[in-house]
Amino acid sequence: MQPLPSLMFVLLGVAAAPGFSPSQQDGGEDQEHKVLSNSSITADRVAIAYDCPRWTHETVPMSYVNECSARKLRLGCRAGIMAQQSERPDEREERAPRVLLSGVVLGQPMGGVRRHAMELLPRAGRLLAQQGGSLTVLEGTEPLAFDLPVEVTVVRCDVPSRPPLVRAVSEGSAWAAEAARARYDLVHTAHLPVPPKTPLPYALLLHDLRALSGEMAPFARRLVARAVIGRAVRGAALVLTVSETVRAELIARFHLDPEGVVVVPNAADHFAPIARRVEPDAPLVCLGHLEPRKNLELVLRALAHDPTLPRLELHGAAKHGEGERLAALARELGVENRVTFAGPFDETRLPELLARAACVVVPSLIEGFGIVALEAQLASAPLAVADAGALRETAGHETPFFAPDDPSACAASIRAALNAAPTALEAARARAAGFTWDRSAQRLVAAWRLAAARALAPPRQPRARPGPRRSR
Repeated sequence: MQPLPSLMFVLLGVAAAPGFSPSQQDGGEDQEHKVLSNSSITADRVAIAYDCPRWTHETVPMSYVNECSARKLRLGCRAGIMAQQSERPDEREERAPRVLLSGVVLGQPMGGVRRHAMELLPRAGRLLAQQGGSLTVLEGTEPLAFDLPVEVTVVRCDVPSRPPLVRAVSEGSAWAAEAARARYDLVHTAHLPVPPKTPLPYALLLHDLRALSGEMAPFARRLVARAVIGRAVRGAALVLTVSETVRAELIARFHLDPEGVVVVPNAADHFAPIARRVEPDAPLVCLGHLEPRKNLELVLRALAHDPTLPRLELHGAAKHGEGERLAALARELGVENRVTFAGPFDETRLPELLARAACVVVPSLIEGFGIVALEAQLASAPLAVADAGALRETAGHETPFFAPDDPSACAASIRAALNAAPTALEAARARAAGFTWDRSAQRLVAAWRLAAARALAPPRQPRARPGPRRSR
């Protein structure tokens, strides 16, 4: 295992790396630029010319970074800048931006991040095309886990999804290669770390700030994460997030300009609810990955606290050995006969799972949004959620809440949800129906327009601090 100081030095070095300056020079660039500007060079040939690596090891080859990436990044940066300068400002303002979206981690299993991408990118791509812009998705070595419409262009590169440091270094070269091949106004990324040097202005989407949570990350990791996130958000033309809760935290933690942080919320209209059919032995249902931040241990303890609660079904893939740990805890608490570990589920089963649930429970310690809460409300299922993260914002203040560390309060909130009046369930359903992916896609495209405009605007001068008063 690498000693902590050395690891932190490498991470902080990536976090603090300076951006590209067009005035930088490097011998031999003119010749390379002529070759890469040749119209006969195809996208695949450009990708090969930039030889994005297929690293599979856990260490960053710094010799590769020093000898290859810097020149290639500068060429891509200069190509992007020249493309922008060749267009009149009024033309840029009238049309929607041409967005290059980094999708090298979008092969991941189903979850909130993938749901956000697979619902918004097709819609946003169509909107951009209608408004004179375009969306190009950069696919890495791991294929995209969902299909995209013809309005969205997919460009393949050899960027691995992991490990993060290797991904960041090779991703910068891939961005530069694509910026040299085609015209773009903006790069959109939703993962960290952001490459040390970027060829174009970028918009950054953050779903949550779990890496800064004292409950989820040790001190050393939080220290590094704060530097990496801080460098990324301060360098972004615009920061996007999925809730006002995360937006407020970002502004407060990193002293960001509030106008430079916008919300593009999630939604739940990706499925069609079916009529409720609750049997006498209907279960409590938890949906999503089994992982520590989901805090499923609390529901097991609530079952032990109140033997009259319905049985529990856990639907989702286990991560980091959490399934085994929870099974052992259930045996220890004597509730193993009241808990079913159902494993991963196909999303086509979502309507049926919600329709037969006695109550949906969301006990998470951290949620940047909490799509499951909206899904439950849209299906008119009773809902109890932890008072943590953005769950109160997402589910509404009328939903029964509980402290995420109190089994007794969790049991009481579940009981309150089970006894919810039909009028309360209908009000929650109507509220959840107000969140739609179409509206969120419109907000995403508007955010990209704002990011492109902010990137072209002159930087704001920091406010001068008042000096000490002089006595007359």
